[in-house]
Amino acid sequence: CHPCRMSNNRLRDCAGAIIFNEEGKILIGRRSVNKKIEVGKWQPPQGGLKVDDKEPAPEAVFREVHEEVGISREDLVLVSQLDEPIIYGRRDECPPEKTHNGQIVYWFLLFWKVNPDLARCRLDMDPTAPPEFDQLQWGTFDIITGNEG
Repeated sequence: CHPCRMSNNRLRDCAGAIIFNEEGKILIGRRSVNKKIEVGKWQPPQGGLKVDDKEPAPEAVFREVHEEVGISREDLVLVSQLDEPIIYGRRDECPPEKTHNGQIVYWFLLFWKVNPDLARCRLDMDPTAPPEFDQLQWGTFDIITGNEG
């Protein structure tokens, strides 16, 4: 795991990707048993900004997408990003060894323009860390917001 940038209020700076296809479905992954919290929950790719490199969020989002699901930057189009990051507070179930109290996530909307086939994805692109996800699927926002019916 690479060290992540932390803001002064102990929030971890992160970049998140909402990747969509021509059908308007979004790419989501199921958190693997390698994760200590929220195992089995569906979420879009996201992760921390590299502290050593002073990595900007737009660079981090493409790196995280490649590390977590194996999609290259060349296959994606940056459509938009939120003007302001979203702050997520830490939940009680977080392990005590965590050094942050939540996350500041800079969200980006990406279109997968080149052959958006899940069979092309790889879940083990980062050799220094276990896979974030154990499964991928195309879904809707309802799955990640808990409003699926």
